[in-house]
Amino acid sequence: MGDDSNASFYQGEYSSLNPDYGNFVGYRLDAPNIGFPGSAQTANQLNETVNALKQGVKSFEVTMVSPEVAEQIPMQHFQEMKALMKLSGVKPSVHAPILDPAGFGQRGWDGEEGRQDTERRFEAVLEKAHELDADGNIPVVFHSTGGVPGPEYRPGDEEKGEHRFKEKQIILINKESNQMVPVKEERKYYPEDYQTLKPGEDLEKQGHLLTTQKQIDSVNLSDWDQKLTNLAFYKKEADETLSKAAEAGAFDLLQGKENIPEEIKQNAGKYLDRAGLFIENVDLSFRTREDNNLCMVWTRL
Repeated sequence: MGDDSNASFYQGEYSSLNPDYGNFVGYRLDAPNIGFPGSAQTANQLNETVNALKQGVKSFEVTMVSPEVAEQIPMQHFQEMKALMKLSGVKPSVHAPILDPAGFGQRGWDGEEGRQDTERRFEAVLEKAHELDADGNIPVVFHSTGGVPGPEYRPGDEEKGEHRFKEKQIILINKESNQMVPVKEERKYYPEDYQTLKPGEDLEKQGHLLTTQKQIDSVNLSDWDQKLTNLAFYKKEADETLSKAAEAGAFDLLQGKENIPEEIKQNAGKYLDRAGLFIENVDLSFRTREDNNLCMVWTRL
């Protein structure tokens, strides 16, 4: 077929591995720079390094993604990996454990102690990474979050005095239980609104718009009402128990009268102890509310 004998064969597209590909500085990718990480499921990263060297790679990432697995890797393994990589000319890198630097964990926010514990773990990773090449600049990958969602934004309406970006969803943290709950801006409609709704117009401009700040206020007030309900319950139980204690002769016992029958002492003491527990619970719960500025139990992330 002459010069067109190979016209029916696909010649392939340009490849970034081709030295002639691209006109931008740093855009070309050399084959020796292609590497791969070790398995994240094993602490034997030394064996993973050996397997990588057998395949001829020049870049290898020591994987310490799991915090539990990372702590099982002995320092001696890093020293041996350093010797192997130095002999083979492999450039090492390290992937640090996926931990939240701010101290958030599976149970929520672990407070300042949780943040400090994460900081200590990161320092240990850097020390181990330093063992791979004490004279080099080892790339170490850290994640900026451990999976805690960040706030979401929407375009702000400048005509309404909003900023360029308006918060659409944020995360609230209960300062007592460390529980995290997302709240988002949303428009709600109530039964009394049905008489004023105009179906022919945009419903997104009607009803009641609950901003994130209003949602925070609503959560705080609901939490405060629930706590007051619990306090009222404990107080009611304490009052009833004190009444039973009085009927059992607690006043005579408290006044230190003599010749009180042992049965009355036991019954009255039992009721007094029970009432004391309820009163102590009420006092402790109220002081906790006071320490958290009363109803401001929930705060934004």
